[in-house]
Amino acid sequence: MAWLSDEGMDSTRNLEPVKQQGPWKLQAAASWGASADATGKDADSSQPCPAAPGENRDEPGLDWQVALHGGETGLEALWPAWERMLAGDGGCYYERPEYYRAYQRCLERQPGAGLLLAVGQEKAPTLIVPLQRHTLGRGPLGLRLLQTPSHPHLSGLGVPLSVAAAPADLESTLQALLGARGRGLNWDVLRLRNIPAASPVPQLMRRLAPGRVLVRTRRVRAWFDCRTEAGVMGRYPGTHRRNLARLRRRAEQGRGLRVEIVRAPGALESAFETFLRLESAGWKGAGGTGSAIASCPDLRRYYRGLMRGFAALGRCQINLLRIGDQYAAGQFCLLGRGRLAVLKIGYDEAFKSEGPGVILLDEVLRDCVARGDVARVDLTTAPDWARRWNPQLEELLDLWVFRPGPRADLARLALRLRSSLKQGFRTRGGASAFRLRSNSRDAWASMESPGRAQW
Repeated sequence: MAWLSDEGMDSTRNLEPVKQQGPWKLQAAASWGASADATGKDADSSQPCPAAPGENRDEPGLDWQVALHGGETGLEALWPAWERMLAGDGGCYYERPEYYRAYQRCLERQPGAGLLLAVGQEKAPTLIVPLQRHTLGRGPLGLRLLQTPSHPHLSGLGVPLSVAAAPADLESTLQALLGARGRGLNWDVLRLRNIPAASPVPQLMRRLAPGRVLVRTRRVRAWFDCRTEAGVMGRYPGTHRRNLARLRRRAEQGRGLRVEIVRAPGALESAFETFLRLESAGWKGAGGTGSAIASCPDLRRYYRGLMRGFAALGRCQINLLRIGDQYAAGQFCLLGRGRLAVLKIGYDEAFKSEGPGVILLDEVLRDCVARGDVARVDLTTAPDWARRWNPQLEELLDLWVFRPGPRADLARLALRLRSSLKQGFRTRGGASAFRLRSNSRDAWASMESPGRAQW
């Protein structure tokens, strides 16, 4: 396969051909053979492996191929193909290999245990899925779960897709993903996290596996349309405009305000240290919850890895606000596909009455509108304080796909029953909860109810 380099082949597991059966019947999907252990058998089945480890298997007439990579060596082997897949706009920050590498090196619970599943044709993959394996329960009813990684500081890692892929190619790609068999891929349930609601993936999955896909709202992301002033400042409520003006006057009294927007790789190291000090000076520091980045060596390494990896691409931005001669607030941001994602914020509690974080966000939004190179600013979540800005909201979904079989059928039945019971309790939970989702601010309230399930 052209998009699999010879280097790092020991980390690549070839998968056995996709079987044409049941709801997983494929039209143009193919894969490689499964990697063999010392006995020549697949570790998860009794079927012989059709190809030796690392051997490229070509089958005439079958265009779609699947490859499974493991550990950091596997990431490096797949890196050039990943870059080619994102050629053009370069992808969102959470679609970049640099983002996954920082997670893999610093936050992965079992280093080297993560998998990367690549699906594509001869020149480049169309889809790359970071995965983790879990087994729920023991014995013959133990449920084999494959899912995308999750971590409180992994704000958006989802399923990187080729934006150049035609709709028909994307459908074939997902067919190959669902139908792939082999060592490491004998799953009962596949869970894909953080899928944007506007993505074609949920609809295609439902079409490919009718009755076997559960879609659940995972969380909500607030964002601003920075293509025009009307998309940002035009949405500010009157009370927020007046509050901004009041805070700005208070902060400027005899001192002056200065905003620094840092993208140059040489200046980012110093700006990063300043940002860490600001985040530690707030309620997250040693005197508060102790959750500041600087308080945890792994988090410090993770965000430094993000900063350096994305700085080399010109895609890291740190925003700082100075009140007088002191830094008062900061933001750690990543860029990609015309978006600026605000991953972390921090401010010095000594300036709390001036609202430095509020002033800085307003300045950054105005700068994005004026520069024109950022069409959208994401907050990655929808915190309560963001209500006053009246941003737009986007749902991120969890997709649960159940493979035909007794274990998956039991899990599907249990989840369906649980969802029905929870929905029933909500319906009988009193008028106050219903009114919360039905008043004039219901757009925010209804989006704040993760766990809503749709089959």
